[in-house]
Amino acid sequence: PAQHPAYPQDPATEAVQTRETRALADLAASTAQYRLLLEHTAAVIVRATADGVIEWVSPSVQEVLGFHPEEMIGRSGAEFFHPGDLPGRADAIGRLEDGTATRIEARLRTADGAWRPMLGESEPILDPQGQTAGVVSSWHPIDEVMASREALRATQALVQSIVDASPDTIAVADPDGIVKFVTPDVADVFRLRSPDVPIGRSFLDFLVPEDRERATASVREVMVGDPGGPSPFNCLRGDGTSFAAEGTGRAIRAADGTPTGVVLVIRDVTLRMETERRLRESEDRLAEARRLEALGRLAGGVAHDFNNILMAINGTAEILAQSLEPDDPRRADALAIQTAGARAAALTAQLLAFGRRQVLRPTVLDIGTVLTEVAPMLRRTIGADVALRLDIAPGGVAVLADRTQLEQVVVNLVFNARDAMPDGGLVTIAVDADPAAAPPPDSAVTGEPGPYARLRVTDTGTGIEKDVLGRLFEPFFTTKESGRGTGLGLATVAGIVGQSGGWIDVDTSLGEGSTFSVYLPLADAKPAEVPMNGGSVAATTNGERSDPATLVLLVDDDPLVRDACGRLLLGLGYGVLEQPSPEAALALTDEVLARVGIIVTDIVMPGTDGTVMAHQLRDRRPGLPVVFMSGHTPDPRAQEHLAEPGVGFLAKPFTGGALHAAIRELLDK
Repeated sequence: PAQHPAYPQDPATEAVQTRETRALADLAASTAQYRLLLEHTAAVIVRATADGVIEWVSPSVQEVLGFHPEEMIGRSGAEFFHPGDLPGRADAIGRLEDGTATRIEARLRTADGAWRPMLGESEPILDPQGQTAGVVSSWHPIDEVMASREALRATQALVQSIVDASPDTIAVADPDGIVKFVTPDVADVFRLRSPDVPIGRSFLDFLVPEDRERATASVREVMVGDPGGPSPFNCLRGDGTSFAAEGTGRAIRAADGTPTGVVLVIRDVTLRMETERRLRESEDRLAEARRLEALGRLAGGVAHDFNNILMAINGTAEILAQSLEPDDPRRADALAIQTAGARAAALTAQLLAFGRRQVLRPTVLDIGTVLTEVAPMLRRTIGADVALRLDIAPGGVAVLADRTQLEQVVVNLVFNARDAMPDGGLVTIAVDADPAAAPPPDSAVTGEPGPYARLRVTDTGTGIEKDVLGRLFEPFFTTKESGRGTGLGLATVAGIVGQSGGWIDVDTSLGEGSTFSVYLPLADAKPAEVPMNGGSVAATTNGERSDPATLVLLVDDDPLVRDACGRLLLGLGYGVLEQPSPEAALALTDEVLARVGIIVTDIVMPGTDGTVMAHQLRDRRPGLPVVFMSGHTPDPRAQEHLAEPGVGFLAKPFTGGALHAAIRELLDK
C-alpha cells in the first residue's frame, strides 16, 4: 500500500523505489530501441519455439519474402523451406536443441511462389535450467552471393574444360619453383606412377640436368614480366628417358602486382619433331630426285648425241679394219679405234642406265641360272684373294628383266664388293624370294608389301661410313682415288633396278662389311630357254653375206651416221637406199617402195618421228619389216611400236654384225 502522505517516507525505501523506477524506464527505452532496430533492420528476424513454430517475425519479411508478418506467425518454419533444404533445417534444429548456434543456407519461399536464397544464423534461447526454450534467427538475402558463386562455378568449369581439352601438361609452381598443382595427364606424359608425384617437388627435377640452369633463367624472366615465347627443353621421364618439349611460362600476381607463382605449360613435341624431320628428309629426297632427274636428262641427251658420233667412228673404223689385210700395220690402228669406241660406248651405256633411258628387252629369267652362268667370269676377274660363293634358293626365282642389264647389276655390285676388300675376303651372292617385301618410302615403287625376288651381294669388307651412305647412288660420286673409277657403277645399278620396277636396300657395319639387297618383281611365267650370255649377237658375221636383192631403206638425219651405216650395209651385201629425213622417205613412190625389203631408221629426227614415218610406210606396204635404231630409250609412244610384229631395235653404236643379225632375224621370219 502506498505510504500515506501525512506520514514521512523512509529514505532507504525511497531510494530503492527511485532506482527501480529508473531501471524500468531504462528497460522500456532499451526495449523500444531494440524493437525499433528489429522493425527496421534489412534482415528478417524470426523468433520461434524449440520445435520451429514461428512466434514473431520482423516487418522486413514483407520486403524480403513478400509475406505480412501476421501471415507467418503460428506456422511452422518448415512450410517456407524448399523441400531440398529440409534435411539441412532438421540438422540445424538438432544442433540448436543441443544448445549450439547454427549457420545454414536455404531457399525460402516468397509470397509469389518463387524461391529466394537466404543465409540464416540461429541462436538457442535457454530457460533457467539451460534447456532450449526457443530460437532466434536472422535471415539475410544472398542473391548476389549465389549469382557470384554460380558465375565462379561456370568460370571454373570453363577453365577445367580448357585444361582437360588441352594437349599440354599444365603446372602451377610457387616463386621457388615448387609444384603446387599439375594436370592429371602428367602421369602419362612423364611416365609417373601417380599424378601427385610432382606435387611438393621442384619443376627442375623433371628436366635433364643440362637444361635446368636455362630453365631457371627463363622462369626468372617470366617473374619479372618478360614472358617471352615457347622455349625448347628436354624433359626427364620417371623411367629415366627424356623427350623433347616446349615450355611456356606466365607469372601469377597478387592485386599489388607482386608475383606469387608461375603457370608452366609443357608440350611434348616429340611427334612434331619427328614429323618435321621426316618432312625435311622427304624434301631433301625430292630435291635430290629432281636434281638426279635433271642430271639424268642431261646425261641421256649427251649420251644420245655421243652415241651418234660413236656410231660414225666405230662404223668407219670397222669398215676400215675390214678393208685392210691382217698384216697391214694400219689395221692395228683401226682395231685400236674400235676398242676405244667400244669403251666409250660402254660409258654412254652407263650414262643411259643412270638416267633410266636405256632400252630394256625384258624376258622371264631365273636369277639363279643367270648367276651360275656369269659366276665363272666373275671368279676370273675379281682376283685370287677374293672368294665368290653362290647361295641360290631351290626351285628358282623368276623375274621379268633384261638379261644384259641384270648381268650388269650383278657385275657392278660384285666389283663394288671387291673394291671394299683391299686385303681380300668373301663375296656372297644370295638369291631367294621375300614373300612380304615392303618398298621403302623414298622408293619410286608404290604399293602394299608383297612377294619380290631378292638378290643380295654381301662382302666382308670395311663397311660404309654414314656420310658416304647417303651418296652411294649419286652419279660420279666415288671414294676411290683418281683414275680408279668413274663414279657411275652404283648409279648405273640404281638406274637399271629402278627402270625394272625394283629398289635397293643397303645394310652396312663398319669393319664387318655390307649387303646390297636388290628387290625385283617376281614373274608369273616360267623362264624361257636363254642361251649363255643372253644370246647376244656376235660382233662379226663370220663371212655370211646377205641376198644382194634385198634393198634396205636407210633413214637418218645425221650424215655421218647415215654414211657409216650405209657402208656397213653395202659391205654386208645389201642394196641401200639412203634418205636424209622421214619426209624424204615418205615422198618415195609406191614403185620404189615396192622394191624395199626392210627399213632401217633412226627414231628421233627433226620433223616427223621415225616411228610415225615407219607406220605410214607400213600402211602402204603391210608387213614391211623395220629395224629402229636410237641413241637412247624411245619415248613410251615409240616403245609401243617396238612391240609390234616385224619390228626390231638396235641401240647405237652397234657393229655391222649386230646390224646384219637384226635384219636377218626379221627377214627370216
